[in-house]
Amino acid sequence: MQVLTVTIRIFPVQPDILRHLGKEYIRVVNLLTEQAEQLRSFPKTTTKNVETILPSAVCNQSIRDAKSVFRKSKKLGGRPILKKPVYFVNNQNSTGKTCFFGKGRQNKYIRRKHQQRRRQLGKLKKLSAIRKLGNKEQRWMKDQNHKISRQIVNTAIQEGVSIIKLERLENIRKTARTSRKNAKNLHNWTFYQLQQCISYKVNLAGIQVVEVNPAYTSQSCPACREKNKAKDRMYECSCGFHAHRDRVGAINIMRQPVAD
Repeated sequence: MQVLTVTIRIFPVQPDILRHLGKEYIRVVNLLTEQAEQLRSFPKTTTKNVETILPSAVCNQSIRDAKSVFRKSKKLGGRPILKKPVYFVNNQNSTGKTCFFGKGRQNKYIRRKHQQRRRQLGKLKKLSAIRKLGNKEQRWMKDQNHKISRQIVNTAIQEGVSIIKLERLENIRKTARTSRKNAKNLHNWTFYQLQQCISYKVNLAGIQVVEVNPAYTSQSCPACREKNKAKDRMYECSCGFHAHRDRVGAINIMRQPVAD
């Protein structure tokens, strides 16, 4: 993948306001690091706890930077004090739209139906019938993967997408946490086959596929980066952000740098 770096000059319409916000950003970071130094640890802080005129997105950035400065101060043996203004162009609210592919509940129902039928055949010692049923389920899974990958690729072409990011699937069965009820569905699903179907189809369409690190993509808040666990299907953060848990994962995957 080729990366192009371009230097540009920005001429703000209201430079005085920009300079004022830059100074306010420095004040907030220095204040938070000073408080953390007094407490000898960085407290759990959100935009609700910080009195500032900064927009919430920039305030969240200042909190993250203050944490980083405080961690460095431990190594340096002293607290660095920011003086040079820093400016951010923030686009975190532009998360685009989300499309869901496949029918999760229907797929789970069909998988459980096959599992129940295998248990019944197992009690009757009908091994040949169990093998045939297994082959039938594998064919159905392969068909589902082809249909889902085709929907994804068609949408990518329609939206003019040039890169598709996928989670790196290495050790997904070991790292993914799931309920006992859905354990068999997770460990039997052909994740790699679906990824291969997507890669094969998008390469023919001239679209690039890259892998990203899946760590905490479903737990990190897209707005403030705090880690929370979704309750049922909804994700809520103390900063006020809330969305469907799969949308949260999609946004974080979209923002993730390329793995390795």
